[in-house]
Amino acid sequence: MKAKIIQIKENSVIFYLLLVGIVSFAVFYIYFVNNAVRNVVLREKIENRIAIMQTEVSDLEYRYMETENQMTLEGALALGLVEPSQKNFLSKNPSGEKLSLYNR
Repeated sequence: MKAKIIQIKENSVIFYLLLVGIVSFAVFYIYFVNNAVRNVVLREKIENRIAIMQTEVSDLEYRYMETENQMTLEGALALGLVEPSQKNFLSKNPSGEKLSLYNR
């Protein structure tokens, strides 16, 4: 009789350990699925925002090119822009290690 009681107690411990394991796996599964869904939604929002920003940049580039094509020397002088007296340029040395500054 004692052997059956000890065997039942050992089986109940194993049962509860398995139950705890199954419940913990279920909680982890729900957490990771929830996290994956949130990441997908966030990615869609970011892609929509990127598309909107690309449209805005395209519109700004168009306005810039339109303004640049309409700019004349008289219009630049009217805006207060002047020809620089000394022009500075950067050039790369043939060795590719340094930049040098020279004036024209």
